[in-house]
Amino acid sequence: NFVAEVDGEIVGFVLGDIRGAEYGTPMSGWIDLMGVHPAYHRLGIGHRLVAAFCQVCRENQVPTRVIIQEDDAELRAFWAALGFRRGKLIDFEM
Repeated sequence: NFVAEVDGEIVGFVLGDIRGAEYGTPMSGWIDLMGVHPAYHRLGIGHRLVAAFCQVCRENQVPTRVIIQEDDAELRAFWAALGFRRGKLIDFEM
């Protein structure tokens, strides 16, 4: 878990952990929740938070994963810009 601070105030965070075999995947670092205060969007804060989390995953030799809603174009663009690509998971609901 990481936070971003500007002038002593927290303006962003990323929460996640390394856990195993979720949904039939190998041990992975899962980003569960992240956010950046709207006044600090588009300043690279989210990118740096994700980079810090990914570095821990690399040090532990595990991939980094995140699950988002398929129709969220803004988040899809954000993750794609960081080098994430669509994985093999598909969800079904009833």
